[in-house]
Amino acid sequence: MVKKKNYYCKQLRENNFKLTPQRLRIIQILLELDHPTAPDILKELQQDFPNTQPQTLYRTLNVLEEIGELVPMTAFSPTKYELTSVAHPHFVCEETGEVKDAEGPEIESKLKQIKELVKKDVNKVELYIYHSCIDDISHGK
Repeated sequence: MVKKKNYYCKQLRENNFKLTPQRLRIIQILLELDHPTAPDILKELQQDFPNTQPQTLYRTLNVLEEIGELVPMTAFSPTKYELTSVAHPHFVCEETGEVKDAEGPEIESKLKQIKELVKKDVNKVELYIYHSCIDDISHGK
């Protein structure tokens, strides 16, 4: 299920964070771009708010992570971001660095099995499946 901008606005309000125009635009950018980096987000943000400083972006990213709605993908340099509260694996193209969500009932079933095997509180899960070509994986080839 893809969450929409209104959902994230509600989460910010419920956690007593202000809905500034820049925050709203950052959420929209995160929804529009596929696994963007902070520089990617800042570039888009500055098209609408030219005087925006990087600190504004990083504060918002920290807030979204704090309320459990943003996953920083720290295995990448620079870090990539995804608006989600559910940990899930990703396919990574070794040639381009492109990242795609690894989705499907089989994958979800295996993740559930892993969680049951671990039987501990898990703070963070990052699973990356590296492949030579994202298109081959994403189109079932």
